[in-house]
Amino acid sequence: MAHVLDLLTTLSEKERLLEEMLAVLEAERNCILTRDLDGLDEQVEKKIALFASLEELGEQARGLVFEMAADLQIPDAKSLSPVIARLDEPQRESLQGVQRVLLDRGAVVQKMLTANADLLNGALQTVTQSLNFFANIFNPGNTYGNAGKIVGSGARPAMISRGA
Repeated sequence: MAHVLDLLTTLSEKERLLEEMLAVLEAERNCILTRDLDGLDEQVEKKIALFASLEELGEQARGLVFEMAADLQIPDAKSLSPVIARLDEPQRESLQGVQRVLLDRGAVVQKMLTANADLLNGALQTVTQSLNFFANIFNPGNTYGNAGKIVGSGARPAMISRGA
């Protein structure tokens, strides 16, 4: 079956791209930890390009699975598993092996994406809290009756005091 070889080639390429994605995500993590914004931008661009390539390969693989399902007369096969079950032993083992590797790599990629997102969210929360702290120091809020607030209008600035 020619589709099996094409599918194995496509899935192997997808595996290679997932390995590359893992390296990019590790580099992205290092950029976040070292606050290297230029490096982070570069890694994000690489990540976007890899996701586009992975999506393209996913579409190719999906098309090949549908063609294989039609050849094997499996009308409602929407995933690889029902097709694999109907293949001969050597082809089945090869595709199951690649399928397992892809599922494992996909899970690791998902964990790294979540970890990097958590790192970025934590960093942004720290920055926001710091900005709020300094905003409160430099811009004190109004107090009851504006006591303690500097008045800037009039002849000269003066403190408003309830005791005067």
